[in-house]
Amino acid sequence: ESYVEAVENPMIPIFRLSEVFQILAEVEALDGNFDIALDYLAEVRNARGAYRVPSVSDYQQFMTEYMLEARKENLCEGRTFFLYKRLNVENVENSSKPGFYRNMREGYVLPIPNSESPF
Repeated sequence: ESYVEAVENPMIPIFRLSEVFQILAEVEALDGNFDIALDYLAEVRNARGAYRVPSVSDYQQFMTEYMLEARKENLCEGRTFFLYKRLNVENVENSSKPGFYRNMREGYVLPIPNSESPF
């Protein structure tokens, strides 16, 4: 086995471990287990060198922390858009483009490009 073969990984990851932890955190939060949910988020944060562990007492507070973490983890990948769509987020906080991002429910269905439309 050559050095290049040993370094190259023939697998393409579909899920990163951080995504698995985020999914587990969301499931625990839905069940009301906020301490366990925060532990899962802390695993991801600790791996990234961010050691702040917030305190939450309800699902909405947890989702605020969850969304912050997801935005950092999925930066520039488009996954955040699909997370917003899945959760039906109406307003994106701290958006730099208020005209488009402030009212996301109208932005979840993307228009068909002219090159793909017969008319």
